[in-house]
Amino acid sequence: MTIEINDKQFEHAKLILSRIPKGIEKAMASAINRAAQSGRTAAVKKVRERYYIKASTIREPLKIERASPSSPMATLRAAGRVVPLSKFNVRPTAPTPGKPKTVVATVVKGQGGAIPRAFVARMPAGHVGVYRRKGRPRLPIVELYGPSVPQMVGNEEVMRTLEEKAQQTLDERMEHEITRLLEGKK
Repeated sequence: MTIEINDKQFEHAKLILSRIPKGIEKAMASAINRAAQSGRTAAVKKVRERYYIKASTIREPLKIERASPSSPMATLRAAGRVVPLSKFNVRPTAPTPGKPKTVVATVVKGQGGAIPRAFVARMPAGHVGVYRRKGRPRLPIVELYGPSVPQMVGNEEVMRTLEEKAQQTLDERMEHEITRLLEGKK
């Protein structure tokens, strides 16, 4: 993802903040950090429009490496493994004693359905997940997963929304930061 301060904005800020020591660097770093935060928020919102998943599950692996006056560049990184299927829209949500119920899962809104031979179980550590047996005997079992956060955020539509929102915020915040520095606020 690339968000840039255009040449016109940079020259404008440089001219206005020429008398403030490190003024342009401070303004740029602050505006860039705010743009990265708003981009992350837009990405979380857009992912939630497409997938049945909590915002906190998406936001947690989205890390921002903040810009500083000496390094005016922020990085938004999505890292993480595949998300357990139980974090999406799954019915039943808890283990059912007695006769097992058919597990129905929806990861992407408008898609989904019954998962053959799947069941919901609580592990000894307390984790509730959706599982399936590997073969005929009772064990071993494997947990079922949905896509990872980097896969969901990497969607073309999500990336486009993230970049647009971050660029818009950067343009707005640059003017705000210039005004703030001129008024003598730290």
